Amino acid sequence: MADKFDEMFARANKAAPYPRDPETATAQAWIRRAAAYGAIHAVATFDGPDKDYKANLREAVNCYEVARLLRALVEHAPEHADEVARDITSALDDGAIGETLWEWATDAGVDMDALMGDEND
Repeated sequence: MADKFDEMFARANKAAPYPRDPETATAQAWIRRAAAYGAIHAVATFDGPDKDYKANLREAVNCYEVARLLRALVEHAPEHADEVARDITSALDDGAIGETLWEWATDAGVDMDALMGDEND
């Protein structure tokens, strides 16, 4: 069964490659990538191995969120969509997304220290 999904992801990687270059990344490239991978994870949620159910469901939801938000940005603020796509690509390339997410969660009112408990001591 895993081979079936490995083959699907390999085909998706060719049809919707990861936008690696922050200078040329576009919102459409991220939408294609997220939608293609999310759709495969959604199928794998129900047709894949039971042990992978939660991981596939989480990934499908994450991909949906990215694609949906970028589609809304393209529709409602197209002049900013590619700028956001380049920012996403650059942040992933830099590897500091954990710090950024922590900051955003804190800015949104989440007490990250309390969430982390003893892990942050």
